[in-house]
Amino acid sequence: MNPPFHRQIALLTGIFYRPAATFHHLKVGSSLVIPVIILILLTLLSGELISPYKKHIIVTSLTEQMGETRARETVSQFGALSFILKLLAPVPTFVRVAVIACLMLIGDMAFRKTRLHYTMYFSATVYVEFILVLKDYIKLFFLYCKGIENMHTFWDLHLPIGLELLLPNWPEHIVLFTIASNVNIFVIWYVTVLTEGLATISTLRRWKAFVIVSGIWLLGIGFQVMISIISTEFMKMSGR
Repeated sequence: MNPPFHRQIALLTGIFYRPAATFHHLKVGSSLVIPVIILILLTLLSGELISPYKKHIIVTSLTEQMGETRARETVSQFGALSFILKLLAPVPTFVRVAVIACLMLIGDMAFRKTRLHYTMYFSATVYVEFILVLKDYIKLFFLYCKGIENMHTFWDLHLPIGLELLLPNWPEHIVLFTIASNVNIFVIWYVTVLTEGLATISTLRRWKAFVIVSGIWLLGIGFQVMISIISTEFMKMSGR
């Protein structure tokens, strides 16, 4: 039997300060409907809140090429597409969650002869995803404090909270930036809690769970680096 709504909210918020208790409850069994709905709504809201900043940057960039009036007209023509992209904002989040859950299952199978049902790994990953959602909203808070008038390029949307602070010029060190920006307090928190979750639901030793989660984290960084290299080369070719 699923717990009442207020109990599910308590389990969700518990991921921030008592994750072990939340994961123990997930191991027994709990509905994932409420967390998924909340995650979708928060992702949609985040996309809506940051949308004016992205639009301002695009208009500013186009104004230098065609003037402000034509720039705004051009952006307005893509209003329907922008709306569709906002609605699709949760898709990348859940694709990432699904892939991470799948890799956790594979990693668990590598250490044990038995395995859990995929939904257990998926549930744990959904709950831990709220740590990254918290990071996004903190980022939005600082962007609003900074002011939309100070947004000139998409680099201005990035909130430096990791090792990228040590890099003197981000655009000139795109690969190093991608790696360094993935070493920050929220990512460390995420990896730590997901390790706890995997160890709890699967009864793996924590060092084994840490090896699996760390491996997934490194794979994620590798994928981002590959995308960064491809996009950088594409921009170089476009500029020729």
